[in-house]
Amino acid sequence: MKDIEQLKSLWKSLFGDTEAFISLFFHEVVRDENIRVLEEKGRILSALYMLPYPFRIWNQEVTASYISGAGTLPEAQGRGLMRRLLIDSFKEMERRQIPLSILIPAEPWLYGFYEKSGYVTVFAYNQQVYPPKERSLLSTTDRTSPSSIVYPPKEQRFGEEGFSCKEEGVRFGEDNLQQPEDSLRYRKDGLQCREDDLQYSENGLKYGEDAILSEKYSVSDLGDSFLQKREDLMGACFSYFDQRLRERNACILHSYANFRTIVHDYAISDGKIWVALNNEHIPVGIIFTVPAGGSSFVAKELVADSKEVKEVLLRAALNHYHASSGIYRTVVSNASSEEGQTIPFGMARIIDANKILSMWAAVNPERRMIIHLSDPLLTNNNGSYIIESGKCYKTTINEHIHAFEVLTMDIGQLAHFLFYPEQPFMSLMFD
Repeated sequence: MKDIEQLKSLWKSLFGDTEAFISLFFHEVVRDENIRVLEEKGRILSALYMLPYPFRIWNQEVTASYISGAGTLPEAQGRGLMRRLLIDSFKEMERRQIPLSILIPAEPWLYGFYEKSGYVTVFAYNQQVYPPKERSLLSTTDRTSPSSIVYPPKEQRFGEEGFSCKEEGVRFGEDNLQQPEDSLRYRKDGLQCREDDLQYSENGLKYGEDAILSEKYSVSDLGDSFLQKREDLMGACFSYFDQRLRERNACILHSYANFRTIVHDYAISDGKIWVALNNEHIPVGIIFTVPAGGSSFVAKELVADSKEVKEVLLRAALNHYHASSGIYRTVVSNASSEEGQTIPFGMARIIDANKILSMWAAVNPERRMIIHLSDPLLTNNNGSYIIESGKCYKTTINEHIHAFEVLTMDIGQLAHFLFYPEQPFMSLMFD
């Protein structure tokens, strides 16, 4: 049994997360067999966590090992400890027949660090500003106390290199002043306003031309529903979220227990999760948000049945954070007509080349190829692979075969070749 208290202390010192989050992670998420550590005289110097998740790609599912909480004490850095831990975890994944490892670097410089161990950046998201610059909105308070403006320590920490509020159109100071309450004009059946004097109801929808949205959809706080033990709503939201994730080219899937843990985390932290329900109380959209610096927010995940539902959820977030604008992420799609900034997000490392190539070959039956592959860390991947008629098998044949495409690459280049053209988006992760 690993020294959990020492691991919690290490996590706290490296990432600065709250005691509530750390306790939740070690109690609900990680298991002892998935903890890898390096010790010196009984003191843990470096640790990482191998979290197994179902991973869907090419209409098939495999188990992937998500690397979480990888870190080394400052005084022990520069000794190659994390690289040793990564190699150790690769060997364990190989033993468990887990064909793929994925991770989300916490800082931009870590992309280069993980590349040295065979990871390649293959996941990205599209980042957009809401509302668009050509459609500025003014929100009023909803008579609830503002959320604490502290960026929660999740998997993506924005700094000057990763998120610039000014460049993305988020404005603070005078541009974010709220309209005073006495400027509202009331009548018996609710708020009333002109087109040039936008006001908002409690769920963030302005009356007038958009009043119909508040009649068609209701917005519920999923975190409050969790604390109230609303398992009926939780189950419906999980089924909806799982269905929408499975529509993507590639993504991590979540069990119901893991989904509840994610909602639990948001419920006890600064994050908020809202679900849009139609008139039949069926989920038609979900948004996961965290506060950003000043009065703004980032929607880390947003799924919706229509642009109309997306608008309802984004306005709910805008109103809750008393924001003039916010940032939201969407799936990177070659067919997408929306403008935005494509941001590198996650990385993948192939552990079992034969398994991954066999999955790829099954959906590309027209390809006839020979791939000469090298992997300096996992020598079982070294060799030549023939892909033909939807099948892949390893061979000792090295000579050229007529009419076959021949490629020579290392394990990182293989991941780039297989995954990068689609640039799929990885769904949100617990940490």
